[in-house]
Amino acid sequence: MESIPYILPWIFILLAIGLGFATKFLPFKSIAGAAVMSLLMLFMIGVAVYDIIILGEYEDAIAEREKSLQDMEEWKYKHMDEMSLLLARQNNPTDEQLAQLKQLMGFGWISTNPAITRPFEAHQAREILKSDLPPVERAKYLLKGIPKSVDETIVDLGMRELGYIVVPYREDEPVLDDVNVVYFGRDVDTLTLKLTALTLMQAGVDLKEVKPFQQPTKGNLRAVKLDWNKYFEARPSLTAQQVVEAADFK
Repeated sequence: MESIPYILPWIFILLAIGLGFATKFLPFKSIAGAAVMSLLMLFMIGVAVYDIIILGEYEDAIAEREKSLQDMEEWKYKHMDEMSLLLARQNNPTDEQLAQLKQLMGFGWISTNPAITRPFEAHQAREILKSDLPPVERAKYLLKGIPKSVDETIVDLGMRELGYIVVPYREDEPVLDDVNVVYFGRDVDTLTLKLTALTLMQAGVDLKEVKPFQQPTKGNLRAVKLDWNKYFEARPSLTAQQVVEAADFK
């Protein structure tokens, strides 16, 4: 079947040669000449119609295979992201990081400090909510603004796991030191917003608000921007429970 589109042009050439011989050796006005010419013409028309049909089916088959290849690529990169995230989370703390943790204990930190418990609570809530998230087959939303205060690789992979395309900073654009608010577009679903907030909170971000963009535009309907706003600093930190129980964000 796949070789037919390559064979049909040669059939047309042979028919053209046959038509040339028939024109040369058979008188047009004779019954035999008219019959042969008519049969050759009808056969050529039939082959042409068949060629059009086969080419249409062939193009459909090519389109289907291209889609399958695209799906395979997306599946590959999705699972590569998952593996990268798992490996990134398995990194053991360095001696310097362990020394810093011990030093904090020496300063009087305890394990029930909200700054310590908040990331664990956010992680547990995220894992439960993530089971309600439909399989992410294609990126749905744009996200920008990952700050310096988090491990960029882990947060980037965590956001892509939720269906985001993470937009990098421009070369002339300063990277945020920290963020305290998530701005979102009208078409971003509430479950993804909850998981977005929890992803930041488990990375140690002291999140204060999740709010829609003040000025909705065509460009930000399916976008999320992480930002720092001094007007939200005096507000209490969001808890994992507040995020999970929120009916929506306004």
